Amino acid sequence: MNASADQPRQTPVHPAQSAHDSESAEIYGYLVLRAERAAVACARGFTKSALTAWKLDQLVDDASLIVSELVTNAVSATDGVPRVTESPGVLRLGLHHSPSSVVIGVWDVSAAAPVVRSVDPTAVGGRGLRLVEALASRWGYSWAIGGKAVWAELATVEASVLTEDTSRARPPLPSPDADSALLRRLLRGLNEW
Repeated sequence: MNASADQPRQTPVHPAQSAHDSESAEIYGYLVLRAERAAVACARGFTKSALTAWKLDQLVDDASLIVSELVTNAVSATDGVPRVTESPGVLRLGLHHSPSSVVIGVWDVSAAAPVVRSVDPTAVGGRGLRLVEALASRWGYSWAIGGKAVWAELATVEASVLTEDTSRARPPLPSPDADSALLRRLLRGLNEW
């Protein structure tokens, strides 16, 4: 039996017990996962639990799809990075809920920037970031300690309240310099876990 099989597959911070930043009314939770296919289902379950606990059921479907795509990409990116041991690499999922949005971030060890592909309509895969782009208010990536973090933001306010300009405000290309206080806190949290 492989020694790594005895190790836990994930280290969750349960959303109901997640940290709460009283100064900014933010709630957040993190999950550390092995970079393997099973991580996608674990990440979806964690996301659903968090959003349900935060009473954001209306975001569960879109957030679950975004998490699935970002974690799948992180697992693929981690596969291409040489490791010093035989055990799979790790990736980190972070969820930050502020009064106006939920930011989903996934960190992996690859320094390669995510690429939105042009895909043949008959191709089986390759549409992940296009789906993220379609569902998220905005998305991007940032270089982080030991790799990168890809993030997507979902608005928590009703779509009817948003103007056309703010409802789909996202950069035409993901920017490694995308910076806001919430994104900085998400990245700091991903680095600390």
